[in-house]
Amino acid sequence: MDGTDFGFDLEMPLRNGICFYVEENRSYVIDQKPESVFRVSYTNQEEAAHLAWQVGNLHFPAQFKDTYLMVEGDPAVRLMLERNQIPFQESTEVFQPLVAATSHHHGNGKLLKYFNMW
Repeated sequence: MDGTDFGFDLEMPLRNGICFYVEENRSYVIDQKPESVFRVSYTNQEEAAHLAWQVGNLHFPAQFKDTYLMVEGDPAVRLMLERNQIPFQESTEVFQPLVAATSHHHGNGKLLKYFNMW
């Protein structure tokens, strides 16, 4: 860390460990801080899909690991997990949730253009 400030206009979040700028004698790498998360274990893909659906239904981001789902350590998520008797562990980890490949819009731009054709 040398105190150099950077400004970004990003389409996608930068990932932990990514080198985003290189000078002659320096490389600047993202070093993300660990944060409070819940680890929710699963044993198969069906269980993982069901857990992801429940978390997604609350509009919280999630990250899949080999044997568990990691989700933001938010009180609403805790309440949902406890209410549904889903076992979880509190942890502090680098959280890199999935980023949607497509965007989700509630606007009527394309639909309006379509109707205006008639």
